[in-house]
Formats: sequence, structure tokens, C-alpha cells
Amino acid sequence: MAPDLQVRIAYRLKYSELVSPGSKRAIYTFDLLRAWEKLRRRLDFPIIIVRGGGYRTPAYNDRIGGSPRSRHLTGEAIDPGVSTFYENGLDPYSKGAFAVFLSSGFHGIGRFENRLHLDVRPDPTFWEYYIDENGRLRNRPDEQAAKWFDQLNQN
Repeated sequence: MAPDLQVRIAYRLKYSELVSPGSKRAIYTFDLLRAWEKLRRRLDFPIIIVRGGGYRTPAYNDRIGGSPRSRHLTGEAIDPGVSTFYENGLDPYSKGAFAVFLSSGFHGIGRFENRLHLDVRPDPTFWEYYIDENGRLRNRPDEQAAKWFDQLNQN
């Protein structure tokens, strides 16, 4: 029996939003759902998950050049678009948003032009994506986020 794609699996989150493109399958962890619920209740505005921003099948992940160790493969990551953050007066790349992501349980935070990567890895890790000279998506440590993390932990 095929899964009901419209079933809600968490506060304001449908199964279909985590399904890998070209599939009707989604894998997600309890920690991801718990962090998502905390985030949604704290922000209380719509957050759109970009296509392929939930679970990814290995085939889809390979096709888009995703990391072979991607947390999307294990149901521990979600990629929200940023437009609704701005529409609701919150800069998703600000220290305030960063603090909300962390306090919701997202410890892996990657930033790139029009999207975010949030995951529930155990240790805080922050990076920014960039396009290298060969047109490939790469990442490097996010020094600004590391500074914010240090500031937040001093208080």
C-alpha cells in the first residue's frame, strides 16, 4: 500500500514535504521531527522545504552531486527556503535566526544564497556553501556562525 503523502507527521509538516524527488518514500528521524516542531512553534509562520530538501534516495543524492555522507540520506536533515523568513521579518542568516535554529535542536547549519541546510547531528557544525572555479558546489567553515555560537555560549 502506498503511503498517504498528505498525512501530517509533525506540527505543520506533511510526509510529502520530505519525500525524495522521483520517489514516494521518505525517511526521517524522531530528532528531526522534534527539532522541526520546536522551530515551527517558535517562529509560527509558514516555512517551505525546497524540492529535495528532505529525505534523498541515494540515486537522487548522486544525481544532484550531494555528499555521500549527507544527512539527507538518513532522515536527519531538512532544507528550508528562505523567502518566508524574510516575508515574516526574520533574516534567516542573522544571529537571532541562528540562535532559534540551535535552540530548536538543529546543530548542523549550512548557509547558501536562497536556502538553508539544517540537521540534527550531535555536535555543532556550521558551514557556508559556495561555487568553486569549476562550477561545483563546495562548503567551507562559516566563521560568522562560529563567532555567534561562541557569543551565545558565553551567556
